[in-house]
Amino acid sequence: MAEALVCCVCTGNTCRSPMLAALLGRALAAQRPDISICSAGITALPGCPASSHAITVMTERGLDIGHHLSRPIESLPLDRIALFCCLAPHHAEALLAGGIPAQRIIVVNATGGGIADPYGGSLSDYATCADQMEAGLEELVGACVAAAQAE
Repeated sequence: MAEALVCCVCTGNTCRSPMLAALLGRALAAQRPDISICSAGITALPGCPASSHAITVMTERGLDIGHHLSRPIESLPLDRIALFCCLAPHHAEALLAGGIPAQRIIVVNATGGGIADPYGGSLSDYATCADQMEAGLEELVGACVAAAQAE
């Protein structure tokens, strides 16, 4: 079975997408080690660390994102990514405008308008963000598995 690549996408790649990548990576690790998870930002500057609140919230959930460094989406091999997990509808729109096929894009919590950006917010805002991501993990895992099987 060939390795599939899934990318979590947000704006600056310092809050939501590294958090989701960690959560999704843990959820997939045991059952589908052939699916690799990465993250990137639509307007990310390269090399910025994850926000301190994102690190804290993930540490509280037993995940370490302290090593994370941001990267712009265009720095990735976009043609090799099986699924883009976007954290807001405008991230999906940017990918579509860049030529990524719609069938390779999903918006997390699409019915709720995505996951609100906690950037600049309180630790509680980041915890709420992570809670929303965790609530949708089962659906995301299913989407990742389906995308990997379609490869």
